[in-house]
Amino acid sequence: MAIRDYIQPINRGAQAGQLILGNIVSFGSAINVTGICLAMVYQWLMEIAEPGNIVTPDVLGRYLLHGYWSRREYATMMTSQNIYKRNETREAMATRHTGGRFTRAAIAWQNSSAHLLNDVRAVLLPQGGAMGGLRPTDYYGALSIQGTMTGIAGRIRGLFHAQHFGHAIGFYYSAANRRVYIFDPNHGTFVCNAGSIAGIRMFLDEIWRSYNLQQAAISEMQLN
Repeated sequence: MAIRDYIQPINRGAQAGQLILGNIVSFGSAINVTGICLAMVYQWLMEIAEPGNIVTPDVLGRYLLHGYWSRREYATMMTSQNIYKRNETREAMATRHTGGRFTRAAIAWQNSSAHLLNDVRAVLLPQGGAMGGLRPTDYYGALSIQGTMTGIAGRIRGLFHAQHFGHAIGFYYSAANRRVYIFDPNHGTFVCNAGSIAGIRMFLDEIWRSYNLQQAAISEMQLN
């Protein structure tokens, strides 16, 4: 299987269109191909938390990936000068991009999918136990992953950049409907019942395998 196989067809998409449009809109500025995924993750979480929002996280993911251009900010949020500032940390970008609405907690890297799952399990089941022990409040988070590209894509990337890469994925748990939403800007939004740890494990295992990861981490995005 592949990552996309775990995502409903309607929720699939890719950030490539945003990358191309963002650099067209910012013509005359430095072309940028980094940090787009992180900006999209922060934007996704920010809109989920917007007061009065009634749009589900999977639909918000579609808006971002499919280009909902009647929302003016979507056409400009990816401009190269707004995505990533040189030497800016993930934490600093979280504060800047969300206008201070979120503060990102420190990252604790894990070197296997099993260890990453343990961290996710601790988020969902803070007291341990089964379905009845799910956390009572929403959780906003971001997954940071690092790996090495292989095959043809890796060789092509190696001509211009290091084959080692980083990527950002959004993570949201809704206490109201007990669902987990995992937003990968390269593929779309995975939706799963929070009590289905086995389903979440399979998806995280596929992320680890497909991206050929060396390390990954989940960190909380604290809503201010």
